[in-house]
Formats: sequence, structure tokens, C-alpha cells
Amino acid sequence: MYISKVEFDAVRLAQAGLYQSGRYAEHQWLWQLFSDSPQRKRDFVYRYMKASHDGGANAPHFLVVSEREPEDRPYLRRLVVKPYAPQLACGQRLAFSLRCNPVITRTAKDGTRNRVDMVQDARLRRLREGTPETDLPRRTALAQEVAPEWLARHDFGLDVDADSVQVEAYDQFRFVHPEGGKLTLARLDLRGTGTVRDAQALRHALYKGIGRARGFGFGLLLVRRIGGL
Repeated sequence: MYISKVEFDAVRLAQAGLYQSGRYAEHQWLWQLFSDSPQRKRDFVYRYMKASHDGGANAPHFLVVSEREPEDRPYLRRLVVKPYAPQLACGQRLAFSLRCNPVITRTAKDGTRNRVDMVQDARLRRLREGTPETDLPRRTALAQEVAPEWLARHDFGLDVDADSVQVEAYDQFRFVHPEGGKLTLARLDLRGTGTVRDAQALRHALYKGIGRARGFGFGLLLVRRIGGL
């Protein structure tokens, strides 16, 4: 496995006919670094990072975990690739950071299965219970309430300290998918601490990501050791 810092050059992307805004465009840029054949399936997860200090606003910057090394392209400003083999052990204490798509799947009375944004769902539930819209908590506060529940629904080998979970950001992205019309994806950035219970499951999560929408920059889990083992 490999972990890479990838920074694109917006001018060169435009010259190559690739520069567009939005989540789908980001997915397409990164796919160009890994798609060595039409049959290739995605084998990487990524996260959009803030632009580097010397890159300016037009220097899209990503962190990528992949099975293969990304290919260098003329429209990259910077590509740094390192082998990625986290040393994990049961009982190890870790801090983690995660950008996820906080959805759950519910089955309606007619049998259809729908994906529900847990933050919006919490908001609608309070409205149904009679809370005036003016008295509703901010969405980030609602996100703080539902984040531990979302994590508890995903067994990735880390026993998360529920009281350590901190929401750093919540928002929504709306874009047009060429094959599926308009899409809305919720983004939840969170961090916390936990204890390794299943090193193999955690390693799989670090390599493959967690939750939905991993093809659009969600699910990349990052960890670092804190004290103890």
C-alpha cells in the first residue's frame, strides 16, 4: 500500500481540458493517476486537503491511500509517494481523524431502501416533535449528537471513546453526476481517540476507507499513536 500527497496545477489541468469545479471533477482528476485500463476498478481512497501555502487557491491538494503507486502526470505540481504499512496492535491507543458521509439506510413501508443523512434526519425529527425552526440547534451541534452513533454503526476494529468524538465541520455538497443527475452528499469531519480491538479490521479500514461515497473523497481514516503501546 501507498500513501501519497497529490497537488494539481489548475492551469495545466485547464490546458489538458480537465479543469472543472466540484466533487465529480476531483474524482476524475485522481482517477487519471490510477486508471491504467478501462476495466480497472477504483482501488484508492482520498481526501481533499487545504491548498499548500505556496500553491494558492488554485492548487487542489489531496491525500490518497492506494494499492498502487499513482502515475505522475504533466498537470501535477507535486507528487510525494511513500510506502504505507501502519504497525497496529491490540490495546494500542490511537487518535483518529475521519471525513465521512453520515448516512444510514432505512427501509420504507413499500420496501424501498433509502439513504438518510443522519444530521438532517435529527433536524426533521425535532421539527416533527414540535420544536420551532427558530429554536433548532445549529447543524454542527446536531452533527455532534449523531457522530458517535454513526461511528458505532461501523465496526472498524477501534473501540472509540464516545466522549472524545469532536465534530470539526458539517456541510453538504450538491453536484451533477453525468450518469445519475443531481446528487447531494453530506460531509462530516470528525476526530477522536480509541483503543485498537481488532488490528486486522482496522488495517482494512485504513486501506479501504469507511462508509459511503468513498469514490467522492469520503471515508479516508487517518490515525496516529498516543501514549501506551
